[in-house]
Amino acid sequence: MSAAYDETSRKLLLTTDHTAYCLGIDGDGNLQHLYWGEKLPGIQDYPECRPLGPTVGIGKNLENPKNLKLSDFYYPYEAGRAVINEEYVGWGGLNFVEPCLKLVFPDGVRDLVLKFCSLKCERENEAVVTLMDAVYPLYVHLYYRALPDVDLIVRWAEIENCGNESVWLENAQSGVFYAPSFQAYRLSTLSGRWANELNLKRAPVYQGKKVMESRRGITSHHEAPWFALDPEGESTEHSGPVWFGTLAWSGNWKMVVEYTSNRQM
Repeated sequence: MSAAYDETSRKLLLTTDHTAYCLGIDGDGNLQHLYWGEKLPGIQDYPECRPLGPTVGIGKNLENPKNLKLSDFYYPYEAGRAVINEEYVGWGGLNFVEPCLKLVFPDGVRDLVLKFCSLKCERENEAVVTLMDAVYPLYVHLYYRALPDVDLIVRWAEIENCGNESVWLENAQSGVFYAPSFQAYRLSTLSGRWANELNLKRAPVYQGKKVMESRRGITSHHEAPWFALDPEGESTEHSGPVWFGTLAWSGNWKMVVEYTSNRQM
């Protein structure tokens, strides 16, 4: 179990016995999600940051995604920020996916441009990445922890306003997760009612958004804050890849599953 940063490749890698979660810092200071899946042999085996260009999209090297180059991509009329997997998405700019953070600064500005600020591996299995707005003294601290006993990775976010005036916070999410692109997925969720709890519901994921939420203020059996995604809907309880997650608190919550026109999950 470890959390380690490689200066040469500018990648942060969190690993458990079987799972890996990898982030990268690109040349423009964007924190990109690079990989979440089965543990690979070395840091060089994980994908590189996607190039941030005016047109980026599907290309020819899909059989080996870590070798994708700008020339392999083309999506007409699509901005670069829309097709890189930002690790914590701020509202505004040419980015049209579900944001993690939406706020209003004291002067009425709503756009949030989060850039890499610092990174610390505080313990063997824990890391903290700090992002900061390009203009305002607003910081986002992203915490990551690998749990050795259960082969899981935990993450959460803290928002810090270092200015002298208040910032109006409209929406703050714990984070965003990405499954490998260019695949079709089946979504599994749990819902029910009194005396009929935790029914497994499954459906294909189509382009657009599916929202699961609870406003009851407490943990309930009506909607469970849990999801699972499996490619092509072919995985079973005993075999096949599955990406899953759950919220580790009680109270109101919201999850959004989004499949974009660029085939990003």
